[in-house]
Amino acid sequence: MRITKLSIAALLIAGFVVSLIGYSLFKKVQAASSAQAAQGVYIADFFSSPTSANLSNANIDGFFQAYKWNQVEPSPGSYNWNTGGAPIDSNLAAIKQAGKKVALGIDTGGYTPQWAEPANLSFTVSAHNGNGPNGTKCHTDIIPIPWDPTYQANLHNMIVALSAHLKAVGLYDVVSQVKLSGITEDTEETRMPAESGIACPNGMQFVNAPQLWASNGYSAEKAESAWETMASFWAAPDAFPDKTLGNPVIATNGFPNIVNGQVVSGKNTKTTQDIIDWAASHFGSRYLLMENALNDSGQEPPMSQYAQSKGYGIGYGFQLEDIVYGNAAPTVGSADSFANAIKDGLSYHMTYLEIFPNDPAIYASGLASAHVSLAPIATTGECPNGSENCSSASSSSPSKAVLGACTWTSTKITGPTVTLTPGTTDFSDVKTVTYSLDGKVLSVQTKAPFTYQLEAAKLTSGCHTLSTTILHNDKTTATSNRNVTFEQHVAKWYQHIWLDAIIIVVVIGGGFGALILVNKGLRHRLKRLIPRRLHKDMTPQA
Repeated sequence: MRITKLSIAALLIAGFVVSLIGYSLFKKVQAASSAQAAQGVYIADFFSSPTSANLSNANIDGFFQAYKWNQVEPSPGSYNWNTGGAPIDSNLAAIKQAGKKVALGIDTGGYTPQWAEPANLSFTVSAHNGNGPNGTKCHTDIIPIPWDPTYQANLHNMIVALSAHLKAVGLYDVVSQVKLSGITEDTEETRMPAESGIACPNGMQFVNAPQLWASNGYSAEKAESAWETMASFWAAPDAFPDKTLGNPVIATNGFPNIVNGQVVSGKNTKTTQDIIDWAASHFGSRYLLMENALNDSGQEPPMSQYAQSKGYGIGYGFQLEDIVYGNAAPTVGSADSFANAIKDGLSYHMTYLEIFPNDPAIYASGLASAHVSLAPIATTGECPNGSENCSSASSSSPSKAVLGACTWTSTKITGPTVTLTPGTTDFSDVKTVTYSLDGKVLSVQTKAPFTYQLEAAKLTSGCHTLSTTILHNDKTTATSNRNVTFEQHVAKWYQHIWLDAIIIVVVIGGGFGALILVNKGLRHRLKRLIPRRLHKDMTPQA
């Protein structure tokens, strides 16, 4: 083998290519670790522009803005970013000017442009079993077959174009969340038509959705794989790699119940649970699970309950139940009902809430309380001396063991979650454990082992005071306080350069080493370059 200028050039090019790959992977990890959390109270404007009253309302943190794909892209590659029914630019600019954030959704399902869905099916769909608010009855939707590769490719192109446009016009930073659309009907909720026997009030003949899917090759595996593919489009580096990924779901019957190609009785919840499992494992704290049915019943929505039983370190968001609190509600819920719904949501670890455009005027006092409860806790600076600074625990009964005193060993939170514990395995005399952060109650645990998953979304970088209060069975208490620092690790520019330099040195050095091993002429030349005396000294002596 002969060493030439061409081989040296090839080595240099290989080093450069490998460094680019390493840098892109590094940026992907960095983007995932610094995702912007969507948190607070948002107005669900759906297809409407935000009102001036809501834009100026200090208790509103942002707006959920939805747009129909068939209006955004009426023909392939031709986009309406600020015309017709899709005034994206003007709405987002107004929201940015007001200092608020945007949860952005592009509705697919029945709003998919026909050119983008060559494989589709016609269904009769309805809101609330054909008895929706405002006279909403049954209607026909043309739904794309989600595992069709042409449909997926067209959706991917639109998502990439949307991201590029927002960056070009300076509106990308106002977006805090994107909705993971792709398998939907008429909303952003992940679902496929699954009804089979609803009697439409307006006399329409209802299509047997499960049977239609079964005859067109449906399987849960196909549906789940399609959702995973399209969700990844939204999360990808060329789309929205640093945004919260909102996923509204349907608790029951979100997907047809089909096994081995045959429709079976009962309602399908497993497919939705499988999707949650996959999203939690792949997106982590970026994933925001949403259920659009928050009320004051005291019953935690089923999918939220499922995810929390799994201990997932994800976000939990809710939309108020529209037939109780929404603009189209037959009767407006009471102020107490609204306040209790918010209280219930907070007990479900809610960090994100969607309400309706008229709600701020109707539930003003409850809204102010919700805003304070959901607002990120903002402090700055590292804790003094970078230490835990555990205080001596106080107890209302000196004879009691202080279970929670200075037991947390980590001074800095850098991951999506950290598990808080009372610091004991003896729960015989413990009734409740209350965790508070900067004076605000995070959670009251009533069952052993009394642990709580503290989510990074509840924190901003800086020093925070964590309090643990143990209530004993005889109503005596023990409280401990400690300071903890939360850090969001963002690599500096010079770390990128060093990463590239290391990769280049390793690749080029390894390449030259390989050439030396296989090329006798090169080894001979290197020997001649070594000074004779040095060569003599290096020669083993007999």
